[in-house]
Amino acid sequence: CIIDTGVDYNNPAITNYQTGFDFVNNDSDVMDDNGHGTSVAGVVSKIAPGSLLYIAKVIDANGTGYESTILEGLQWCIDNNVDVISFSIGSGSYDGFCDSNIVAELANSAVSQGVFVVAATGNDGNSSLKSPSCASNVTRVASANKQDEFSNFSSGGEMIDVLAPGENVVV
Repeated sequence: CIIDTGVDYNNPAITNYQTGFDFVNNDSDVMDDNGHGTSVAGVVSKIAPGSLLYIAKVIDANGTGYESTILEGLQWCIDNNVDVISFSIGSGSYDGFCDSNIVAELANSAVSQGVFVVAATGNDGNSSLKSPSCASNVTRVASANKQDEFSNFSSGGEMIDVLAPGENVVV
């Protein structure tokens, strides 16, 4: 389940879209009007072509979202019994775990229910984490460039779990 800006389900690179809900406009049309979610879905479609994409659109065309819609999207993913939840979004700035943050708390709850939750650490280029990547049970991912070096914009420092390609990725 991808929690992001939606997906362009007409994009030929997206071969495995299953269903979704738009928590920004409160309808079932998750068409991406930002592009970020489609990029994330394109990567997932390439690396896991047999997966089924569930999409929770929680971020608007301007890249703005609210904790309330993110919580709704996260709960929707949990309620749909997905195996994996992906956050390539985040907010706040935390120097350590943030388990008292309401989004981090629900992400940890999903993990305790057997869901693998992965979250980007952020794009501020410092050692802090964004929520929900600061949740203690979430797998934290930072960006690497083509030389397998930490991208200069990526965040997370010592607390990252996975360093993965994230700079100039073409789908």
